[in-house]
Amino acid sequence: MREILHAVINENRELVISPSEGFAGEHNAEIIEIDIGPFAAEGYDYYILNFEVFGAKGKLISNIIRTGDDEPSYIDNGVIYCPLTSQLTASGRLRIQLEAHKNTENGEIVKKSSVAELAFKPSVMGAEDMIDSGSSVYGRLENIEDRLDGIDAENYGGKISSARAEISAVDKKVDAVGGRVSVLENRADASENSVERAHSRIDAIYGYDIPENFSDFEKRIKTLEDKPDGLKEIPVATEKNTGGIKLGKTEPFYLDENGALDIRYSLLNNHKIAAILILAFLNNPGTFETFSAEKAEDITSMVCDCSINVILNVISGFAFSVFDRGTVDYINENFETVSLQVEAGGIYVMRKENEALQVERYFGSELRKLLSEGI
Repeated sequence: MREILHAVINENRELVISPSEGFAGEHNAEIIEIDIGPFAAEGYDYYILNFEVFGAKGKLISNIIRTGDDEPSYIDNGVIYCPLTSQLTASGRLRIQLEAHKNTENGEIVKKSSVAELAFKPSVMGAEDMIDSGSSVYGRLENIEDRLDGIDAENYGGKISSARAEISAVDKKVDAVGGRVSVLENRADASENSVERAHSRIDAIYGYDIPENFSDFEKRIKTLEDKPDGLKEIPVATEKNTGGIKLGKTEPFYLDENGALDIRYSLLNNHKIAAILILAFLNNPGTFETFSAEKAEDITSMVCDCSINVILNVISGFAFSVFDRGTVDYINENFETVSLQVEAGGIYVMRKENEALQVERYFGSELRKLLSEGI
């Protein structure tokens, strides 16, 4: 018998779910019952559940939830029922958010709940447990014609109606995409006008005539090539001249006496350069991955994915560096989420030893050892 996890959405659109007592990797052992609350009175056409499973593929999407005949998730009397498959419980951590969709004369309306999080107890897991089941809404829609051919119209009329409704919803989304394409085409036209205005500005700066009525680009390119210097000069902003770029006295770039950009090597951040170079030397794609970012929050999802791949023996390890101190999350050998405080300019190496995920930090003079001895 499946355990029930009760959930509600309050007036502030906050999704609150009771804690799970299940274990990572369990399949259909628990089911979430979500009382959609205020959403029920707003006449939405259908609902979708978004899941973040902290695996290699990140976000997963449920089937379209419109009637009691939908599966695996369905809605009945303002309550959504969502069974927790092994695909959702495999990593031991699951984030959930509800989307409500409604088509109006002014376009589609999408309203979301807050994000709720579930944690599952550690379990013995293997690579086969992490394989996606392919039950997202996109997979269901791709196979919908085959399902219709195999359904007995006399006994499963309700499911045929539901499937046709799903196709109708997809058609509406295609129409919406067509509208967006039209907007992009208009933006492209505006961009061409901007290019013409830029050419006029170049004429004013360099006193060079660029014909505006060429029948093809080949003639225009040839005309520009006749005066190549005009393409290499960048106007610099001054108190009397607007546009171009403004260079500060502490920037690593400056203009020489000829007006060309050059580098002040003494102002380069050597710590960043050292970390980037060492990561480049250590990188072995598919075996030992390396990456860096300005802020820790920019790579926390990549650290989570790589730590899972190390646990599953997909890669032997990975290393990363950030240039602004912060916190990243990773998944340990028990599929538990662990927070790690990282310092700017350090290199952090994660490998599996004796079936446990080990974290090593290299900083300052320790970077020399990492460069000379490797991993």
